[in-house]
Amino acid sequence: MARVTSFDELTFTTYRSVFMKSCWSDRIIFLGDAGHPTSPHLGQGANLALEDVWTFSECLKQKTEFQSACLLYESLRKHKLRYYQRLTHWLTPFFQSEGNMKGWGRDIFLPIMSQTPLLRSQMLKTLCGFKTGWTKSEFHKTEL
Repeated sequence: MARVTSFDELTFTTYRSVFMKSCWSDRIIFLGDAGHPTSPHLGQGANLALEDVWTFSECLKQKTEFQSACLLYESLRKHKLRYYQRLTHWLTPFFQSEGNMKGWGRDIFLPIMSQTPLLRSQMLKTLCGFKTGWTKSEFHKTEL
């Protein structure tokens, strides 16, 4: 950072929500951010990618044909991936917006939410990668 002397030397990025109808075609499967990109504020991108690879490798052990393994993979991952994609899509404006109001709202309400027992529990499950839907959680991986 010592070499950076002004904001003009920095590269800024934007985030877009992308929802693929299917994460595979013919002989290609898209795992991790390639298949379900999310903005980084939940910190789950690497975790989801590692789970994707493990899950798909287990699917290939069960279904040696690529298409069958992909269908099994999608059925196993769709709820969790949909949850994290939607959540980051809805939260992105509060973390990445140009305006101050959303940032102030985030700064006021997130500490309150994290001190409310039910919300705190759900927030922790989300950040730990345990959530598989708005009302569902998993605490351990079961064998396929």
